Amino acid sequence: MGSSKASMADVIGDNDLLHEILLRLGLPAFLVRAADPKFLRRFRDRHPPSLLGFYVHDARYRRQQFVPVVSEAPQLHAAVSDPSAGLPVDCRNGRLLLKVVGESTTGHYLVRRPMCPTQGVIPILPPPQLPVDWAPTPPQLRCKSACLLSRDSSDSIVFVYLLLGGSRKLSVQVYVLQSGGVWGEVIVAQGELHALSRDVWVEMVAHGKLYMASDNGCIHGLDFAAPRPQFFTIKLPNEVGDNNYELSSGDDGGFFLIHGERFQLSVWHHA
Repeated sequence: MGSSKASMADVIGDNDLLHEILLRLGLPAFLVRAADPKFLRRFRDRHPPSLLGFYVHDARYRRQQFVPVVSEAPQLHAAVSDPSAGLPVDCRNGRLLLKVVGESTTGHYLVRRPMCPTQGVIPILPPPQLPVDWAPTPPQLRCKSACLLSRDSSDSIVFVYLLLGGSRKLSVQVYVLQSGGVWGEVIVAQGELHALSRDVWVEMVAHGKLYMASDNGCIHGLDFAAPRPQFFTIKLPNEVGDNNYELSSGDDGGFFLIHGERFQLSVWHHA
């Protein structure tokens, strides 16, 4: 039987063979110069989004610690663990949102893609806060928060101001970052909570809805993508306390509630 040997030039010159080799790489970080849209679609079909790592906030440390799940990407750990970058606020869809604080800053934010270092860092300044006139009770700023858009392929973020008047009145100001780094028109909604509350804070932004946690046994929501912004309220399960849970976006437009009680985790799904 005859035999033949392929040279390196033969392999590199065969685009079909080269594509098959690259498709079997596990991480997009290795595809530094992959710009072929057809190839990238095939790569995404073969490698659906997966967990690259997670943050752990331990009371013994001032900063959150990043724990990589994929050990084959040392550049990922270096990118998300840079102490000079800022405090991690949110991470999803390959993007990392950092808040920069210090004497020479005014609390601005940075968006970066750890797996695509060539795209650089996008600086973001918070939008202005509108005054709210609630006489005779002046409103208190209970929360200002920035969140990455969930299930969204752009670099957009949502910035929220929550103001609480007394213990029931709630004012929400929502800004969505547009292309070019410009904040869109503010979405303002005011309403009254179904139960008394001393505190309200942002839990998640997903599918055009803002989810807010409170200390009154309810999740308060705002559908800001609707033609007219609408508030809604979801009562927590009886087994869940006011602050020992987290929310996670669902593919069906709903969300998951993850509740921790000592060493037990329970998961609820809200369609």
